[in-house]
Amino acid sequence: MNKMNLKNKFFAKALALLVIASMTFPGAVYSQGAVKLIENGQHIGPGTYYRNMNYITPNGKFMVNMVECRFDAEYLKIETADGGPDGIINKPVSYQALQKTDNERRVIGAINGDFFDMTTIKGLTYGTSIIKGEIKTAIKTSTVLGITDSGDCFIDTLNMDAAVIYKNKQIPIHAVNRLRWVDQAMIYTPSFGKTTLNTTTGTDFIVKGIELPLKANKAYSGVIDKIVPNTKITEIPADGMVISFHGKALEQLAGASAGDEISFQINLDKQNLDFVVAGAPRLLENGQPAAELASRTDAKQRHPRTAVGIKDNKLYMVTVDGRQPGYSDGMNLYEMAEFLLGQGVKDAINLDGGGSTTMTVKTQGAAAVKLVNNPSDGRERHVGNSIQLVSEAPLSDPTMLRFYDTSVKVFKNSTFKPAFYAMDKYYNLLTIDAAKVKYEADGKTAKIGQDGIYTAGSKAGKSYVDVVYGEAKGRMPVEIVDKVSALAVANEFVHLDPGEKVQMQVKAYDENGAGIIISPSAVKWTVTGGIGTVDAKGVFTAGNKNGSGKISAAIGAAKAEVGAKNGKTPVVVADFGTLNNVEAKFIRSTAAVRHNQKEEPVRLGKISLRLDYNFENTVGTSAAYVSFKEPVKIIGKPIELGAWVYGDGSSHWLRGNYINSAGERKVFNFTEAGGLDWHGWKYVYAELPDNEKYPIALEQLYLAETEENRKNAGSIYFDDVMAIYKLENDYYDPVIVSKLPESAEELEKLKGIKGLEGLEVQPQEIGVIAADRGIGIDPASIKMYINDTAVKAKYEPETGKISYIPANALASGEYKVRITLRDKVGHQLNPEYSYTFKVK
Repeated sequence: MNKMNLKNKFFAKALALLVIASMTFPGAVYSQGAVKLIENGQHIGPGTYYRNMNYITPNGKFMVNMVECRFDAEYLKIETADGGPDGIINKPVSYQALQKTDNERRVIGAINGDFFDMTTIKGLTYGTSIIKGEIKTAIKTSTVLGITDSGDCFIDTLNMDAAVIYKNKQIPIHAVNRLRWVDQAMIYTPSFGKTTLNTTTGTDFIVKGIELPLKANKAYSGVIDKIVPNTKITEIPADGMVISFHGKALEQLAGASAGDEISFQINLDKQNLDFVVAGAPRLLENGQPAAELASRTDAKQRHPRTAVGIKDNKLYMVTVDGRQPGYSDGMNLYEMAEFLLGQGVKDAINLDGGGSTTMTVKTQGAAAVKLVNNPSDGRERHVGNSIQLVSEAPLSDPTMLRFYDTSVKVFKNSTFKPAFYAMDKYYNLLTIDAAKVKYEADGKTAKIGQDGIYTAGSKAGKSYVDVVYGEAKGRMPVEIVDKVSALAVANEFVHLDPGEKVQMQVKAYDENGAGIIISPSAVKWTVTGGIGTVDAKGVFTAGNKNGSGKISAAIGAAKAEVGAKNGKTPVVVADFGTLNNVEAKFIRSTAAVRHNQKEEPVRLGKISLRLDYNFENTVGTSAAYVSFKEPVKIIGKPIELGAWVYGDGSSHWLRGNYINSAGERKVFNFTEAGGLDWHGWKYVYAELPDNEKYPIALEQLYLAETEENRKNAGSIYFDDVMAIYKLENDYYDPVIVSKLPESAEELEKLKGIKGLEGLEVQPQEIGVIAADRGIGIDPASIKMYINDTAVKAKYEPETGKISYIPANALASGEYKVRITLRDKVGHQLNPEYSYTFKVK
């Protein structure tokens, strides 16, 4: 097949339009024949331009994001990054970008990088990675984007030739910071993590006296600090490294011992490398589709794609979304190569794609990078590394002023404050000094004060807002309207205690669905259910009685309403009366859900949910889920989520997750790992963060187990999952927080033994620290037994300390301490608490 005779020609037509439209901003639409292109673009930094391109063609839809920059642009750096300094770890592209953003440097664009391990060592990239000259990982041969210390970029094959030298013997090094296999030698640096993490045994040389970080084409010498034979996992010293050997690689080191000198060198066939990221396969080479495409069995499969390319002194970062029919179909490797050729790119490589495909951009007016593509997983994936464009341009005087809305509609007599931003010549977002801003409106149809509050007149008409900030100025058209077609109450749900107040907000729309700014005072408010009142400014005040009702807004024929509830009493999120929205899911296990049957436990009412699970004969973390098909929306801002759970004493981990208003999944813990240790009913809870992005929606409750020796089959029951808004009902069992002695100093005196298990000295004080989340522990209920003999324990309500001081020295032997107690509601310890100690 002729390399240039690629299957699809839609890009050739559409890209001809791009040449004409290369500097448009924003929202240009072009079409030629059956190909339609919708493009938005803007400058985002020195020598850097961002485009969003939506191709609609007979062969599919393709949502493309692209950032191009000049190597030689003043103040621009092209770099790579990974999950951080504490070993190999995968993190989202946006996280990696924010770690490098401060007052002096700003990441303005980034894409995901190399393919990476998602199982054994999560985040370990497949190819060579160099960051700030440090070798993070290296293999014999990689196809890479390389950035030199002068800022030049290249795409080429990078080869490694490395060896350990011991007493004039050279032992080839297979790789740096990878898993070591049969007959190999491997170097591990602190950048790999705290330990070597190998899965096969070998002999590890701990070497110190090495100048870190590890760099290419430099001779290193150090001293063998320790040799560890027959090991898989060895601690990597912070001030040294580990060289791990197996089989033939170890044979030439016979006789080596601690104190011997050992040398090595990692040579790369490219010099002066500051940053390197690998990918595969090569897409373009010298302006032609790369020959290796023909050997790829997946070359014609469409997926989300990420690629990086070079043309003369320009770098191109490209993503195309996929696996989303009707939105974007993804590209195969030939199509991606053709697209890049249409941009004039000469050399390019494919990077990790699929769910990893990510682009973040610091668009105009944004304080930091944000996600601009639509990942196929529905959220950013944690990835191994990323390519970043970093602006080091200094902040300077404002030269551009732009409004976040290019124009607005506002209802008569309503007010708003126009939102705008200012940039300097380098597209840096500047902090606005409010005292230096000048505002102006037309004065006939509206007015604006120097506080920036625009007040529309009482008649419909055309208006504007002018803003001047230093040498930067801008005008935003304003249309004043006297009619709306639709309303929506902006408050999600009004949930207050009697007497509390909240400002009601309303959204208005015209006949085309375009938003209209409207003040709450412009709307007629009514309240049903006798739950409160709304004043002329739209402030709702909850009435003196608990109850439910609705708050309604109306203007002309347009109406809207929202539910309201007085009294922050617990809300049952799920009572499992029906299973229509419930299903079982499982990982490395089997699981099923059903209603309780006769004689099976119920906490409240007549129905509970039974979760059957089987973790037996599985390897890795097992989990069994009660999953809500449609996440259950939770009103307001609860302080905790709770549930009644009938435990089976299996010591598994009881957890759950919810989705917040930003679409982020958050995991919460009902117990710690191994904490489901009770039998019978118990109320469990998870506190929610004050700064969560509410409202939230409950997605799953689940059991998890990481320890192989605790994997069993069993059943637990759930009843009434609740959202708690204030601590007024006591559902909580008392708990034992710790055993005595509890201070570090006392533990040290007791030979470093943690707690009292196995204690073999004479105890001065025996007891526990107890706590109750409810109204408190009943002192009269406290009982302590030593070897089943009751002793008189002292209770300190302020600290929760329950203690007994023996009057005489205890005789040698084993002692069992058992504690029973209740709280003031009658809840008991569940499970019963006991421990043993020995006295010599």
